Amino acid sequence: MSWSAPGNCPDAGQIRAQIDGLLGKPADSVLSSPLYVSATVRQEGEERWVLEISWHPSATQSVRTIQADSCVDLARAAALSTALVIEPSAITRGGNDDSATTETAPTLAAPNGVAPKMRSPQGLVSQPRGTLRIVPGTPSAAPVPIPRRADFFGVAAVASGVLPGAALGVAIGAEFALRHVVVRSEIGTYLPQSWREEKEGYKGSFWLSEVFQSACYPIGASRFRISPCVGASLQGYLVQVQDLNINHSSSRLAWAVRVGMGVDAKYRISHSAVLLGTVQGMAGLTLPEFRLHPDTRVFSPETLTWRTTLGVAWDLF
Repeated sequence: MSWSAPGNCPDAGQIRAQIDGLLGKPADSVLSSPLYVSATVRQEGEERWVLEISWHPSATQSVRTIQADSCVDLARAAALSTALVIEPSAITRGGNDDSATTETAPTLAAPNGVAPKMRSPQGLVSQPRGTLRIVPGTPSAAPVPIPRRADFFGVAAVASGVLPGAALGVAIGAEFALRHVVVRSEIGTYLPQSWREEKEGYKGSFWLSEVFQSACYPIGASRFRISPCVGASLQGYLVQVQDLNINHSSSRLAWAVRVGMGVDAKYRISHSAVLLGTVQGMAGLTLPEFRLHPDTRVFSPETLTWRTTLGVAWDLF
């Protein structure tokens, strides 16, 4: 659920709890495939609030607009309409079935007793007066799982301490949302950097590529999300050295292994695209050292390094 609303409105967690309560069971136990909910609330006057909500995938992809006198009423409307999308048969109006628990509609009406105006092309939610019959059940208190999905992403990266100067590069990868954790795999490369030892008569270049694996635990359920992460990387160095005195060159391949932790931040900019940024601190477990001679050190990566990325992720499914 992507829920964007002013600070004095209910949050996404409260709406998820209402949905579970209306269904009488956790929503993920009802769904056979992921359901993405995008909802935005805005205030257009002292007593005029507007909700725009859509579901993907669903039978109808149109955006529904609901109006009410308060943000609380719109939050309840969002919960009710989403519960109806998930399982229409779980919530019915009226009836005398004693096996069901009958409750007043969750105060979708405005405080003055006037039901909020709900514009719905197919009448998914309309004037919510009267009562609701809710299938009995015990709502789950467990955290709502992350919808299972996969994203492809591309980022620009800046790293310090891995090359003689600040390292600039790019990376691509994929991430997979499991039940409560997001697993990310990426591969990247950095622009080569040159060095020169005039006194010794040598020059050369460094190339660096890396494979990075991380696991993140998302916090929050709104359009903006921050996740603490742990990760590990395997870095491959290719060093080419040229002897200027005899015009001879040689190459060396070396490896570095790092582990660390960091934070990533995401902001959903559309149904299928997310702005992605990360900051990671890494510590070296094994580090190479590059020398021309036993007493001539060229470069050795630092033990503690930092890496920052910024890019875009796209939903694959």
